[in-house]
Amino acid sequence: MLNLVIVIDTYLPRLGGAQKNVQAIGRFLAQNGYTVTVLTRRLPNTVKREAMEGVAVRRFGYFPLRIVSKLLFALSAMAYLIRHGNSADAILVAPVYYWPDLLPTFIASRLTRTPFIVRTTMAGSLDYLLGENHATGAERLKRIVLPASLWRRIFASAASITTQSAPIQAHAQQLGLDNAIMVYNGVDTERFKPVSAEKRQQLRSKLNLPVDKTIVITTSRYVAAKNLIALPRAAAQLDSNVFFLILGATQDQQQSATIKNELTAFIQENSLTECVALRDDVANVATYLQAADLFVLPSYFDEGMSNAVLEAMACGLPTICSDLPQLRAMFPDDLGRFFNPDDSAELAQEIQRLIDSADTRHDLSIKLAHLARTRYSIEQSAAMYAKLIRT
Repeated sequence: MLNLVIVIDTYLPRLGGAQKNVQAIGRFLAQNGYTVTVLTRRLPNTVKREAMEGVAVRRFGYFPLRIVSKLLFALSAMAYLIRHGNSADAILVAPVYYWPDLLPTFIASRLTRTPFIVRTTMAGSLDYLLGENHATGAERLKRIVLPASLWRRIFASAASITTQSAPIQAHAQQLGLDNAIMVYNGVDTERFKPVSAEKRQQLRSKLNLPVDKTIVITTSRYVAAKNLIALPRAAAQLDSNVFFLILGATQDQQQSATIKNELTAFIQENSLTECVALRDDVANVATYLQAADLFVLPSYFDEGMSNAVLEAMACGLPTICSDLPQLRAMFPDDLGRFFNPDDSAELAQEIQRLIDSADTRHDLSIKLAHLARTRYSIEQSAAMYAKLIRT
């Protein structure tokens, strides 16, 4: 039985792409005989220890002041890894902020000679850590204490660095990270899967959604970089037979409130209350996706590989994304639709084109669901990590 320790600064119930992907990898490996332990920072209203879907979760470092909490977590995680490192076959670190999770993993790995794998997601993070230093103020001090040369040494010491798309892998290799390989994020295709037209109508009635309109959906955290305002702006340019549904996650209550207030104000000022709806922190995301017709990701964010897009694909939803290289890389054979995230008129046009062509929607639905099953399943992703752990 192989023993894997996963280190990640923030974990469930905090939602995010990295957290969801790590959860899926851990669950799959645990189901296939691995002993999996997640080390993470303790957040308010969470317990120190619990078991989640066969994975042991240990939380450290709760303190009201976040920088102190991060420091306590880093020290506690390092102590745990040093104490238990010899019994682990490998450490998988999924850096959220890099120094609280990657740095203690590196130190413990050196002391215990336990190999570690780095799961990195965004080209921007690699640029920040390894590129030229343009920081100012307190950030400059951080770069003096943790210089690019240190991060380069850490990355070079990793058994592997996994990246989620060809553009990020190429960028990592340009930065000299020759141990960078590509491992796609995975989606649970048993949970996220297409349903029949009859079933879709039943789900709409159950969820209190319009049964006679085209439903355009997105799933996202309420943060500015996700550019959610693009959806009601597009709605203002389409007729009332199109209904936009935003499933939002409210992790950061203050930031979420700001974004929601902006969205709500625009919706009310433009008389869109019958065309746009917000629903927060829903547990049954798959059910909502199965009830929809189209998916939109309007993000400005330096996406690694969007789990939200993978889930939409798996449910057979034709998908329109911001024109970002990492998002384009997810769609071979012209299966994606893209728009300038600053141009809501272009988004409205792309939506209307798909609405006007039932044959295109049907063809995309079949091909995207097949793509999710054959290329992006969690089984394939976790199997790649299992192979890395064994070697």
